[in-house]
Amino acid sequence: MTSADILRSLAKKERAEALWLLSAFLQKSKAEVLLGTADPLPSSFAPKWKAAWRRRKKGEPLQYIAGTAPFFGHEFYVNKNVLIPRPETERLVEISLGLLPAAGRVLDIGTGSGAIG
Repeated sequence: MTSADILRSLAKKERAEALWLLSAFLQKSKAEVLLGTADPLPSSFAPKWKAAWRRRKKGEPLQYIAGTAPFFGHEFYVNKNVLIPRPETERLVEISLGLLPAAGRVLDIGTGSGAIG
């Protein structure tokens, strides 16, 4: 099994999500995954992939399946008990950083993953 096999087996609209998961599971960038689509995946990968894709088909967020979520250039651990950092929140962080004095202090309580803090 290769990542090309996985991507070819899916509907076109599902491939972006599959590529995101492959990137997370293989710990490679999406470009690296695409460049190595002919490389065989470890035999232990198939059951992990099938289980993950079943979870996705049931509607579970990609971030919970991968166990991480990107935010502001960092990866944060997430699970069903943690809010997934949203891309639009990155913009709020940028605005807030521009408003704070250089030595300003901020208290971040109860915001889920802690990504904002």
